[in-house]
This record gives sequence, C-alpha cells and structure tokens, in this order.
Amino acid sequence: MKFLKRYILPLFFLAGILITVVYSSCEKDPCTDQHCQHGGSCGNGICTCPVGYDGAQCENWTQGRFIGVYAGFTTCNNGAAIIDTAFVLPDYGGNLNVKFVLHSDPLDTLHGHVGLNQAVWTIFLPATNDSLYQKSYNVTLQSNTRLSMFRYEYIQTPHYDTFTHTIRVDSVFNQCSFLGNKPHATN
Repeated sequence: MKFLKRYILPLFFLAGILITVVYSSCEKDPCTDQHCQHGGSCGNGICTCPVGYDGAQCENWTQGRFIGVYAGFTTCNNGAAIIDTAFVLPDYGGNLNVKFVLHSDPLDTLHGHVGLNQAVWTIFLPATNDSLYQKSYNVTLQSNTRLSMFRYEYIQTPHYDTFTHTIRVDSVFNQCSFLGNKPHATN
C-alpha cells in the first residue's frame, strides 16, 4: 500500500498532466468549422471567395446586392427634384454585369459591371467620349439599400453663324444626380 501511494499515485497524476498538456497543445485546423460557399477556399480560417461572391463564407452574390428597384429623386443642374425610379437588372452577359435604367431617361440603358472588394460598392459604367460629346457616370450603393448616381455630360454643338459667317460652338454642361432607396431590402 505504501508502494502504491508513494509511486503509482504520483505516476497517475504526472500522466494526467502530460496527457492534458499534449492534448491542449495540439492545434486545431481553423478551417475545420469554416464552410466556404460557391467554390470558395479556406486558409487560416478565412474564406477566399471566387469572383462574384463575398462575405465571411462567400455567401453573398456581389451583383445581387444591386439588383432591384430604387425609388427616389433626380436633380439636374441644381434644378427642381423630380420623382424618379432606377432599375438595376442582371445583365446575363457575365456574372458581374448589370443594366442600369433610369425612369426619367429609359432610352439610356447602361451596361456596366460591379466593382470588387470595396467599402462602398460601385457599378462601373462606360463613359462616352468623343470630340463633341462626353458623358460619364458614377453609381454607388451604400448599406445595400441607398443608390446614388451622378451623371456628368458635356455637349458641344457647332453651328454656322449667318451674321458673322463663322462656325460657332455652343457648349452645354449637365450635371445630374439620382438618390434613391430600395424598399424592403433583404440584403
């Protein structure tokens, strides 16, 4: 009995400490509990998402945050605000492409692509640029519900002045903005 108390009990105690240290010192793979969606891959517990998806587990469709109808107002050249609606639709030419249509200018359907990894999400729309006509857009989305669009347009119109017999160029600069909200946003 003395032998048991003197050698075996400390041996069990020492074995218990050793097992606890070895078990707790084993590193658990941080990706074991991380489930990356849509083909994302995990490294050090963080998902790396494929193009077109974001979020902690690649659960958000990047283009999807823009898709919807936004009710708001358009103002041009500091004039009166008019009630307007912006439609952002999927453009099936590619998985990040969108169509942007403003109710007040439905013939000006714009095709662009969604910017990636930004604090404020942006739709990049192509600018029109030639010697007599320039037009550019900036479309951003804040908090997945508030859409703002700024349009800058510069038009030069040459015409013949019959009084001076010279060609004159009239220039017009338009600056318009649309601010709208997506009702009942689910993102």
